[in-house]
Amino acid sequence: MIENCNSISIILGSASLLPPLIILSQSHKISCPKYAALMAISFVSCALSICAQLFSTSYLVKAKDWPALMDTSHDIALFSVQLIVITVSINIIASLVYFNKKK
Repeated sequence: MIENCNSISIILGSASLLPPLIILSQSHKISCPKYAALMAISFVSCALSICAQLFSTSYLVKAKDWPALMDTSHDIALFSVQLIVITVSINIIASLVYFNKKK
C-alpha cells in the first residue's frame, strides 16, 4: 500500500482542484452548504495528498533507500508547495466569484 502513495497523492492532488472548478462553473446554482462542503473537500484532499507524500518519504527512510530519497526529495517538496499554492489560489478565486454572484 505504501508503494502506491505517489499515485494516491497525484489522484488526491487532482481531486483537490475539482471542487473549486465546480463552484466556478455552477456558482449561481450552488447553495451555501454545498459551497462549504466543496471547499472543505478541496482542502482536505490537498492535505491528504501531502500526507501521502510524507508516508512515501517515511517508507523510503525506513527502507534506507537513500538514492531514491535524494532523487525525489526536491520534487516532492516542489510538488507540495505548488499544490498548496494552486489549491489556495483557485479556492480564493472560486470564493470571490461565488460571493460576487450572490450579492
